[in-house]
Amino acid sequence: MIDDDEFNLSFAQMILDGKLLYDLVDSGQAGITKAKQQKYDLIFLDLNMPGMNGKDTFKELRTFDTQTPIIALTAEAMKGPKEELESFGFSGYLTKPFNEEDLLAFIAKGD
Repeated sequence: MIDDDEFNLSFAQMILDGKLLYDLVDSGQAGITKAKQQKYDLIFLDLNMPGMNGKDTFKELRTFDTQTPIIALTAEAMKGPKEELESFGFSGYLTKPFNEEDLLAFIAKGD
């Protein structure tokens, strides 16, 4: 999970501990570095981060990994968010604050 919000990272860690292997990073650049070192089954990516935002991070990830599903994390209520994000290339989106059931549902279906 790539998210600059410490609470979201801590909450995800609480949910995921003991269930699967994962990495949590707090910036787009850190996420890119990790993704270059490790193949992931799924990436959750916050759209609104300082520095490198989620869409820029997504573009950079796609320069070397075109297969891993990337799920947008967004707190913004947008009109037609699913269509907009899917047209950009995201595999789906999860609205923040997310809950355990929604996070685990994305993981279970793999995209």
